[in-house]
Amino acid sequence: NSMRQRLSGQAWFRDFLKNDNFSYVMTRLPNTGSPWLKRFRSHILWPALGRRLGIELFHSTAYRCMYAGRVPSILTVHDLAGIVHPEFFPATRIVREQNRTLVRDMREAKIVLASSRNTRNDICRLLGLHPDQIRVILLGVHEDQFRPVLDQAEIERVKRRYGILGACRTGVIDQR
Repeated sequence: NSMRQRLSGQAWFRDFLKNDNFSYVMTRLPNTGSPWLKRFRSHILWPALGRRLGIELFHSTAYRCMYAGRVPSILTVHDLAGIVHPEFFPATRIVREQNRTLVRDMREAKIVLASSRNTRNDICRLLGLHPDQIRVILLGVHEDQFRPVLDQAEIERVKRRYGILGACRTGVIDQR
């Protein structure tokens, strides 16, 4: 998100994802709320990169397709908080533009990936998308790194450490 420096771990992430049919592409343009910069990215930068790289499918994990062109897009949407609960967000021109862009991009996407059934239901109810256009892919954890802790003494130790009061219905997730 910076023109000057990369976020830590991006090189590792790019190398981790590298394979014959996938490209992880970073640009030096910051991810700002500027409508002009977003239009430049979606109408000029990404289509030019797409043609150069031979992109056949564009997957955005950042709520925005960011790709105006003839290439089909898949859009991941985690929630519609700004649309469902506008009272919790500033009533600025940028927020209104972001919500309009999100709605437009969801309607134009080939497939929308929702991270919960509730988000899928919100998209259908508020935007009129057909459920067949939306795939629910639940978020998960790496089972080798995280596991449920069933030992009551360990649960109490973690609750004290983090100042959690009362009963813990689901237990504690422990990182090995």
